[in-house]
Amino acid sequence: MLPASWMHKAYTHSEKENELRDSNQELRIQCDELQRKLRELGTVEKPGASLWGFQTRQ
Repeated sequence: MLPASWMHKAYTHSEKENELRDSNQELRIQCDELQRKLRELGTVEKPGASLWGFQTRQ
């Protein structure tokens, strides 16, 4: 069995990983919504185009 300090570190790391994953998902949703609005305004010419020059997920 691992010492309590290692278990605590693993748990804390896992919690932080989950928080980052959730935050990343929220940002992707916001990005998708903004790109949809830009397409509606005719600012972005094609789906998947990105303001930063890299492909976004579809």
